[in-house]
Amino acid sequence: VQAEIAELYLDDQQYVIPRVLVDNGEALLDVRAEIEKLCNFIYDNSDERARARAMLCQIFYHAMHDRYYEARDLLLVSHLQDHIQHMDEATQILYNRMIAQLGLCAYRNGLFEACQALLH
Repeated sequence: VQAEIAELYLDDQQYVIPRVLVDNGEALLDVRAEIEKLCNFIYDNSDERARARAMLCQIFYHAMHDRYYEARDLLLVSHLQDHIQHMDEATQILYNRMIAQLGLCAYRNGLFEACQALLH
């Protein structure tokens, strides 16, 4: 049952559109904390494929919001680049999208050497 719930969380997280409801100038939902919570649930209650996909989605999320160093550190700690070639095709596509987004994030932050290294 926990694995099924984790898989549902992963499906939801993969298509998260960060909408923040605002009430009197204050955000009603902390999207970053919510994504962190969903990822932690998946890390604790799912298989290797789901954990890898959750990590890729979390890295992609940080890269989309110009948090290059957080995204890069997550990628380096996860060691996904070492065994992505053994994963299924859909996960490899998600990995390629994450790498492209991380390269664009590096470019937006003026880190041109990192951008070139990622997109080379």
